Amino acid sequence: MAKSLSNPVSCPPGSSPEDHRAPGFHNGLLRWKEGFHWGYKDVKGGWAIEPKFDDSRDFDNGLGGVQKDGKWFEIDICGKAVVPKKGRRPIHPQSDGLTLAEDGDRIGYLLPNGKPAFEFR
Repeated sequence: MAKSLSNPVSCPPGSSPEDHRAPGFHNGLLRWKEGFHWGYKDVKGGWAIEPKFDDSRDFDNGLGGVQKDGKWFEIDICGKAVVPKKGRRPIHPQSDGLTLAEDGDRIGYLLPNGKPAFEFR
């Protein structure tokens, strides 16, 4: 079956292309679901970051939260994992500029620069 210009995405019956993308561009990238995986498209419609994530969040301050194999981490706009220093690791994507993270058995929030926003508890 040929794809029409009005519906360029091949969708399962009962769904539409809107079911496979997140609304709006963030940091020049648009979250897009292809099959069972999420990736990010650029403003020209090409893949900036190939779909390989189980879940994803919009980019904010140059970082996007993604989930792979049940673990959340952040990537930069090139798709490279951003690893926080000193063992703190993101466990949930950014929201309003803060990232929920853990450091051993303590939980806290990280600022976009990787420093704690508050004391980890």
